[in-house]
Amino acid sequence: MALPAILLIGIGSALLLWLTAGPQFVGAIRLDVHMMIFGAMCVMVGYQIAALWIFAEMFGSHTRIVPHTPFMMKLRKFYTLERGMIIGLSQFVIGFGLGAYLLWFWYKTGFGLLNIEVTLRYAIWSLLLIGLGIQTMCSSFFYSFLMLTLSSSDDDEG
Repeated sequence: MALPAILLIGIGSALLLWLTAGPQFVGAIRLDVHMMIFGAMCVMVGYQIAALWIFAEMFGSHTRIVPHTPFMMKLRKFYTLERGMIIGLSQFVIGFGLGAYLLWFWYKTGFGLLNIEVTLRYAIWSLLLIGLGIQTMCSSFFYSFLMLTLSSSDDDEG
């Protein structure tokens, strides 16, 4: 599950970063905001797969279905509910800030027509960061709950 998540996040992020500056060409093919939307979708799906992989690994190693890995042991020590909430809230605030800036920009134009090629780029980033922020916060709660449940079952066994 890690490889598909890494590939999706990598491809999506590359597309987003490459196209944020403006349309790009691959030969005669013009790539623009539609490919940015595709890139954002890849990042979101990859992020969700990564979260599921982490949850499954943690549960699987606890129940001895899969062996403990050094990465998961480090993650278990580092990642806390508080850190996850800070990361998620930061993502959300940056995304919300971008959306608020776009709303302010639209207001300054008298709520008239906007240049889609410019404004949609930032709207896509806003949407992605808000979505990732909420997903990170919800995943942090679930991860924290899973760790508490697994820790309490360790105590019951001992």
